[in-house]
Amino acid sequence: GGNMMNMGGMGMGGMNMGGQMSGQKRMRDDAGSGTVQGGPPSKRAAGSHYVPKIEDVTLLIPSELIGGIIGKGGSVIRSMQSESGATLNLQDSNTTLLGSVERGVTICGGSDVIKAAQRLIFKRMEEENAAAAQSQATRGDDWKEIKWVVEYNKCGLIIGRGGTLIRELADSTKCKIRVASSGDTPGSTTRVVSIEGPKEGCDKALESIKDKVGGHAMTTSTKDGGRHAPLPDNSKLVLVPLRSIGHILGAKGAELKAITDATGAKVQIVEDVFLAERERRVVVTGEPEQIEAATAKINERVEVFKKEQTTSVLEDTCMRMALPTSLVGIIVGKGGANLKEMTSKYNVHSKIVNKMKPFATFLD
Repeated sequence: GGNMMNMGGMGMGGMNMGGQMSGQKRMRDDAGSGTVQGGPPSKRAAGSHYVPKIEDVTLLIPSELIGGIIGKGGSVIRSMQSESGATLNLQDSNTTLLGSVERGVTICGGSDVIKAAQRLIFKRMEEENAAAAQSQATRGDDWKEIKWVVEYNKCGLIIGRGGTLIRELADSTKCKIRVASSGDTPGSTTRVVSIEGPKEGCDKALESIKDKVGGHAMTTSTKDGGRHAPLPDNSKLVLVPLRSIGHILGAKGAELKAITDATGAKVQIVEDVFLAERERRVVVTGEPEQIEAATAKINERVEVFKKEQTTSVLEDTCMRMALPTSLVGIIVGKGGANLKEMTSKYNVHSKIVNKMKPFATFLD
């Protein structure tokens, strides 16, 4: 839990980190886990205080997609457990750190069982991402999203008794309005209000909320602020294949510097890449002609990358998982030997994300 690991490469490829460390499937009925390996999953499987074992695999799921993994009434997570034979333990929201944009899903079972569950989770994540992308594409230029932070003790003024006020506001502005639950921001004295819909409606809804409870805009760094960090003014988001970043950067950043020098645009590669994503985000900032020129040069570098590949880059995806700090040295190896072997053997790029805080309060 003290470290994150990003792995980008060819699909899932049957690769498993952790499950191979235990040669046999274990029966378990740990206190607080709410599940029994090999038995029917209980309702508590979708949120428990289960502490991962060293041979388990903990995937990190973007918080906004957790609902898609659980399903209505836990239907999806129960189906995945039944089909794979694995036990899936969703990290309890009370153990997530303040500001975390991910929650852990720990997969328990033998090596083959863990890999089967991983594939099901990836398939579900890709479906959720595809649906989100399709929805985004149909919104047009008139669509807007706002994240507004308010004091927790004032949320009732927005929601109203039985949700009457928030429904009235949503109906009158034709917007989707949601106040984050305590599980989204555990331990915080504030809540995020999400407003999504036509620009005019969003502006009216925001003014109404500001008049009632005040608050301030949610600020997030574009560099490492998650999947939906707001873009700076005069900026464009460019999506590129996962492993093409090295070609855009070049040796010691030479290619990236050449792009910025030639176009005058600022080019920033967003550090974070999340589970099951197939592309990296690049933010280009400048005047319209500078953005257009920089985007063209980035696409040129991507084409060079594609021509050098022996396999389809469309199959690349990202696996993002939590690791016990005690295992990091073993996985990296002396001088990075083990990571280099994984790169060569499995055609993946692996990175230990040391800058991240532990993803949970109960793990080192």
